[in-house]
Amino acid sequence: MLAFMVAVIVVATFHLWKVTWASQNAHIRAREAVLHGTTYMSGPKAAATSGGGQIFDGSNYRKAEWGQPISFAASADDTIDSNTQIAVTATITE
Repeated sequence: MLAFMVAVIVVATFHLWKVTWASQNAHIRAREAVLHGTTYMSGPKAAATSGGGQIFDGSNYRKAEWGQPISFAASADDTIDSNTQIAVTATITE
């Protein structure tokens, strides 16, 4: 009985670690997409990242205009296994 409980705890901990890792990875890529778009990304992770608008225009950061609202958002997703996918959206607004 004790071996079964230990096995369940180990498997649950491993699954929680996978979910935490995937969500953090997706969050980092979404935040990077807000700042730089997909300028510095390559491979399949770039294809899973989309930005509605980014602060970096390819050569420099955009300057905020006084009294003008700013809004930048991007999203990214990461797959844990064949059944589970985590989607994250990062937003910068004022």
